[in-house]
Amino acid sequence: MMTSFRAAAAVCSTVSILLCGGLGGAALAGPSMAVKASPTKMNLEACKKRAQEVFKKASFRVSRVLAFSVFGEQGDYSVIVRCAPEQGMVFFAASGPRMERASQFVDEVGDNF
Repeated sequence: MMTSFRAAAAVCSTVSILLCGGLGGAALAGPSMAVKASPTKMNLEACKKRAQEVFKKASFRVSRVLAFSVFGEQGDYSVIVRCAPEQGMVFFAASGPRMERASQFVDEVGDNF
């Protein structure tokens, strides 16, 4: 039960960062946001490295790397990968003006992780 609470808290933190401008203007590009989570056995550094590789493959510019998160941008869309190795989870979020495209981006990043 505690793991579920922590996982939910990490997703809420990720969403808050995107909505509150953690990526500058690109994060405020639109009202649409898609999220996804997956289990992982990667350590923190491997997770952040993989996030950067996946972003580049998906044509996102890596805009910021923080302690647990990697941010990317492509036009009006922003993505984030939040690594939570202590919970064995990785969280993905994408935001932008169109829900369909934000969902495609979060699926592309999450599925290629």
